This record gives sequence, structure tokens and C-alpha cells, in this order.
Amino acid sequence: MLPEDPYFIDREELVLGQSNISEGLQLGKVYWQSVVWIGGRRFVHAIGMHAPKKGFGYADFAILRGAKYFHTSFGLARDDKHPKDYGAAIGEVYVDKTLKWKGHTERDKEIELRPIEIPDGAKRLRLRVEPDGDNWAAQTTWGNPRYSGTAATGSRR
Repeated sequence: MLPEDPYFIDREELVLGQSNISEGLQLGKVYWQSVVWIGGRRFVHAIGMHAPKKGFGYADFAILRGAKYFHTSFGLARDDKHPKDYGAAIGEVYVDKTLKWKGHTERDKEIELRPIEIPDGAKRLRLRVEPDGDNWAAQTTWGNPRYSGTAATGSRR
């Protein structure tokens, strides 16, 4: 049983690795600013993963014992200096190499994922991003990713 629903950024030890993320994995921010907005909502516990120029980028996270569900939103973070500049991107969520969710986002669209069930014994969760076209303004961002013991919806902010 989880003692609380921990946000990924509150548990840096969950990060197992990352690859090919433009400007690297950003915990609690995006690489150009510390305030994260997706689709008009502020996300204090976001993870910035700007899509790479070529191919895909990913970050792997350990799954906490007792975690039954993964919760997050997906979208493109707003650049406060250029609030109308958005690209397009694809995001995917894997649990132990099994694709659990895939979505496309563009402009200021936020996608709130349904809770993703985590099978008993699962060890690794992967967040994967890739640009749809070039990576100009493909500021892929995960809104407040966290684990929980229930499928209750509604993102914590």
C-alpha cells in the first residue's frame, strides 16, 4: 500500500534513466522556465521532456510497490515569452515494455489520461515522446505524473 500518492518529482530516486530528450529530463519545470502551463492549467509537479530532433526520447521510472495506477496529463508546455508558439508531438506510456497509452497533441491541447492500471509485479514505467514533424516547439510535457492505489480520477495539482 502506498503511504501517499507520490508525484514523480518528489521521488527523484524513481528515475531509472533517460535518452534522447532535447535539453534533458526536467523535473518540476521545462528547460526554458520554471512555471509549467498545459492547456491553460498550471502544473506544479510536471515533467518536461522536449521531443528530440530525430527519433524518440524516453525516461524510465521505477514502479513503487503498492502502485496500482498511473495518473498524468500530456500536452505541450506554453512558452511564456512566445505563448502562441506550439508544435505537435506524440506521447506514449509503457509498463514493462507493454504500450498502455498513445496520444497526439498539438497547440495548447491538454490530454488528461484515464488512470493506467499497473499489473502486479510490474517494475518499470516508460514515458516516451517524439515530434510530429520537426521538433520546433514540440515542448512535450507530462502534467503531475504520479502513482496511486486507486483509479480515482481528477488530477492533483
